[in-house]
Amino acid sequence: YWNGKEAMIEAEKELKATIKDNYNMILPMFNYGTEKESKGVTPLLDRAIEKGSKTILKHSMRFGGKEYVRWIDDAYMLIGKAYFYKQDYFSARRSFSFVMREYEKNEIKYDAMLWLARTYIELEQFEKSEPMLNLIDIDMASGEARVSNEVYKYFPLVYADHYIKQKRYIDAIDFLYDGIA
Repeated sequence: YWNGKEAMIEAEKELKATIKDNYNMILPMFNYGTEKESKGVTPLLDRAIEKGSKTILKHSMRFGGKEYVRWIDDAYMLIGKAYFYKQDYFSARRSFSFVMREYEKNEIKYDAMLWLARTYIELEQFEKSEPMLNLIDIDMASGEARVSNEVYKYFPLVYADHYIKQKRYIDAIDFLYDGIA
């Protein structure tokens, strides 16, 4: 898992370095690059998928519907993120949906929900991303959900991205303020 995670970190760095922003247009909230730019980091992303898959195959201990190895859910998320950055959104969607279902009582469920919403946004399936974001918001507002710091940090930014991609800039403003707070 560690090697796969390191490959993912390196891929994210390289992708960020190759992406060029177009300042003649409204900048996207998250810039994942073009398909050509993502192809440049495909070997690293493939390595992350391979290492995540090996972690699951070799170390998973699932008995009675419960996973006993704490890194397995992280390995599934690693695979989903690698597919996402490869712009294979359908495979990413499958991975995040699986984590959401299988780890329903774990805080990683919300990480998967947020990445699934990001996937729907990239697929321009806004009718699916908004309910997903609303579910996260309701659970966070109730105070009963165990949500990671990453979800708290990125939730308003993803919601703003949801509106910006639809050119609903007025609706994005409050989320942008929340994101920089």
